[in-house]
This record gives sequence, C-alpha cells and structure tokens, in this order.
Amino acid sequence: LIAVAGFGFLQLAVQLVFFLHLDRESNPRWNAMILGFALIMVSIITGGSIWIMSNLRQHSMSPMDTNAFIMKDEGVRK
Repeated sequence: LIAVAGFGFLQLAVQLVFFLHLDRESNPRWNAMILGFALIMVSIITGGSIWIMSNLRQHSMSPMDTNAFIMKDEGVRK
C-alpha cells in the first residue's frame, strides 16, 4: 500500500513537471495554484473512492442473506 501511494505521488510529480511545465513558469503563484488544484482533485477522487467502497462493503449481503431478504420481500414462506 505504501509503495502504491509512493508511486502515485511520483506519477503526480512527473506529470506536474513534464506535462504542466511547473518548473519553467516565471510566476510562482501559478505554480502554487496548479499544485493546490491537483492536490484538491487527488483528495476528492481518493476520498470519494474510499467512501464509495466502504459504503458498498457496509451494504453488501451474503448470498444467504440476499435470498432471505428476497423471500421475505416477495412474501414467500418456507
């Protein structure tokens, strides 16, 4: 997990330097704004993904529970 996070930050740094050319900008204010925007977007995407996955895990049922729920919902009695 730490290695994946490290590679993710390394990829972000490479993209900011080589594709957005943050190292060649004469105005450092724009660099800070772009970096801040990138960090906000990464936080939103990561936090949203974790939120969705935890919500799905919390609401998932085992196959036996699913069958029991469907039978109860449809009014099927054993």
